[in-house]
Amino acid sequence: MHDHDPGKRDFDRAAAEWERNEARVRMTTALADAVTARLTLSRNLVAMDYGAGTGLVSLRIQPLVGRIVAADTSPGMLAVLEEKLAEAGLENIAVQLWNIETDPLPEERFDVIISTMTFHHLKEVSPALGRFHELLTPGGQIAVADLDSEAGDFHGDPTGVWHFGFDRVLLRKQFEEAGFRRVRTETAYRLGRPGADGKLKEFSLFLLTAIK
Repeated sequence: MHDHDPGKRDFDRAAAEWERNEARVRMTTALADAVTARLTLSRNLVAMDYGAGTGLVSLRIQPLVGRIVAADTSPGMLAVLEEKLAEAGLENIAVQLWNIETDPLPEERFDVIISTMTFHHLKEVSPALGRFHELLTPGGQIAVADLDSEAGDFHGDPTGVWHFGFDRVLLRKQFEEAGFRRVRTETAYRLGRPGADGKLKEFSLFLLTAIK
């Protein structure tokens, strides 16, 4: 995500082309819709979209909440989002360059935290969950969408991918250990795409929701 870190995929370079991948846009839109169907959202809530990228999820959720902080570790991705916000004249999405694993926590607290297709880029999930828990207001909601466990075929370029999906049972346990309550998971999306061997494979994506 940053040029100086060889362990991370260069999302800055990918940013301009990111939304030209129709399958990715379809998947992300479906995940955003799964999130809005499961969470209780209202215009008096402040949300964080962690791993916001070019803002596909933030823009879909924006009309349903009061304000969103769109956080990501890629300046290039956030620059694309800033252009979209300027064109649309939207002022209730704030863009923030921020890494939950390495940067200090912001002072602001959030009623809702959303993170789609970002957890597999977290090197250590448990410490991040503790920090997300701290960022939420009491009774706040979190929604995480990511891949179910797979053999490593989903990403053509595995640079910066620390997890080939997640075991739902183990992830629920990690959330509970971090202090979250009412942790539940469901299948949010399925997609077929060629694996590393060129053969079509089906991947499933889950939605995990919980409250503080």
